[in-house]
Amino acid sequence: MMDQGLVATSNFTLNILLARWLTPNEYGAFSVAYTIFLFLSTFHIGMLNEPLLVFGPGKYKCKIRTYLRVLILGNWIFGIFVGTIFFLAHLAFLLFSSSLLTPTFLGISIASPFILFQWLMRRACYINLQPQLAAFSGVGYMVLIFTGAFVLNHYERLNPNNVLFIMAIANLFSGLWLFFKLGVPLKLKKDTELISDALKDHWRYGRWASGTAALAWIPCNVFIVFLPIWSGLEASAAYKALLNLLLPMLYVNTALGAVMLPILVDRRGLTDFWPLVIQFSFLCIIGPFFYWVFIGVFGESLMHLLYSGNYLEYVDILWLIGIIPVIGALVTISVIALQALELPHIIFRAYLVSTGVTLTLGLLIVKNWGVQGAMVGWLIAYIAIVSILIGMLALYKQTFTFNTHRCKQITNGGGSAQKDSSRCSSKSIPA
Repeated sequence: MMDQGLVATSNFTLNILLARWLTPNEYGAFSVAYTIFLFLSTFHIGMLNEPLLVFGPGKYKCKIRTYLRVLILGNWIFGIFVGTIFFLAHLAFLLFSSSLLTPTFLGISIASPFILFQWLMRRACYINLQPQLAAFSGVGYMVLIFTGAFVLNHYERLNPNNVLFIMAIANLFSGLWLFFKLGVPLKLKKDTELISDALKDHWRYGRWASGTAALAWIPCNVFIVFLPIWSGLEASAAYKALLNLLLPMLYVNTALGAVMLPILVDRRGLTDFWPLVIQFSFLCIIGPFFYWVFIGVFGESLMHLLYSGNYLEYVDILWLIGIIPVIGALVTISVIALQALELPHIIFRAYLVSTGVTLTLGLLIVKNWGVQGAMVGWLIAYIAIVSILIGMLALYKQTFTFNTHRCKQITNGGGSAQKDSSRCSSKSIPA
């Protein structure tokens, strides 16, 4: 919680300061560029970060340092690729447009590899349940981010481009600190078998997880990209300002999920797996529920405090959107349960349905209602996701329980039926 809280607080506070100090157009440009980066980073999450939490505590536990070195190499390759995409976009805008996105794309092209590197190293701390290391790096990240932002503002040099440079420096140094604390070797050992197995495992799992992560980006973030088309960069700034109010609880959900996933992986196939899922569900919901009430009651005062009176025309929608983190908590626990069962294709299909809802009904609502419509569209998409995920989990649990019961009957039946016991038992074990 402290690890996720420190980084979340840093990013949350930075966004609040940018919303206060930058013009709506500048903050809108920063929000659009960073949101596009988040979309590209979904493939990094699916191919590297998420499989790391699944395979790191299990299959590669005995060779964890070499395994991490392989993933770090993959991280830099992917990070440079993403940076190149943004640099080409910067050149295109430089030639054909005078948009504020032009310098912002240059900043994100430099920051991308270092942000992804820090993400991977923080996740690596959870393999052996060492989140305290990630938390200490979060302290350094917070100090660097805040110092840089205040210095830039003091000298009137604050703009989206320079902010992204500061983020690059903060992520690089905090990531390197974790790199050395975890004892990752500087050189990659020539373990051909491990490299080959890791590539196969990450591709087998990650092709579904990457697609799922990309689809998971859509309900919350796609509206930031489309709002400028119909309502200008100011609308994206307003949407992001409202999103900032929900981020604390969404980050808490992410933190809890990162801790719970290795535990569920360890208990997979055992009798206490499903009771743990239920207990984790209650644990995840409590905080977001009270936060929903807090936002509804004190929303207007909160908007005054954070944004100096800006964006107050959207206060009335806070009671509605405050439920999003509650639904998000249910999404988180459902997703990590299916991840632990190594069933990423089910998660992918759930998000595929929600994507269809978002890109049809959601965008139609946004076109007509603007920022308010974007929030309603996000809520509708989340309801669709959680309904499918919970339904699939319930169906899987029922099938698992039936197969286990049937196996006991066959095993106890003796005779010719007992010959089928091993085949039946294999069906009762999660894939």
